[in-house]
Amino acid sequence: DDKSRSASTGSSADGKYALLKSPSPHPGQPFLLLEHDPSREIRTANAAAVGYARICLLVKDVSAEVERMKDMGYEPVAEAVTDRPGSPDEKTGKNRNAFVTIAAYRDYDGNMVELVSMTGMASAAVGAFSALGMLKFPAWVHVNVNVTDFDTSYSAYSALGFQTDIDYGRVVNKLYQALSIPSPGIAKQVSLIKLPGTNFSVDLIEWEDPKTTREGGELGTALDMA
Repeated sequence: DDKSRSASTGSSADGKYALLKSPSPHPGQPFLLLEHDPSREIRTANAAAVGYARICLLVKDVSAEVERMKDMGYEPVAEAVTDRPGSPDEKTGKNRNAFVTIAAYRDYDGNMVELVSMTGMASAAVGAFSALGMLKFPAWVHVNVNVTDFDTSYSAYSALGFQTDIDYGRVVNKLYQALSIPSPGIAKQVSLIKLPGTNFSVDLIEWEDPKTTREGGELGTALDMA
């Protein structure tokens, strides 16, 4: 909303722009919103296509946010799903990650926005951080980047300074159904990579089923670093 918009707005030969920022007090979260020249074709990719497929925001209550977005005319792309992210440990067969609820919708131009909220004890912990002023909703979580060759792409991001924050490995998870990924939804490799000293994270994924493919949407997106 307007409260989270910075003063940096303007226009260029390619269209209008606004630099937005999450209300959370962490560094490294600005988000550039662009209105492109309508004469240029910009394709919106599906959740498993190559490129920047979605952004992810932490909210206090996904269910409440879904209803609020519906009132604004935005329907979720699928039913909200609650589960543990990642896959069970190969040795123990247990998934010890905290339960989360995920929903997603597409904005006016079809760009996907993923909303996530914690459940159970993790929700209480997040609420405590919020009460102490250490966290404000919505909070930036990550931008998703889908790739056709994880190892090659990871090497490129590493060269830019990104480091692995969480390595999920191969993931089979019903949470992906909230992104309109058909069941079973298998990610061949998932890693959350992060720039040290910032809160900017990339959810780097090579999909197995559906397989990551190039559809043209990646040609109209970019990641700016300073």
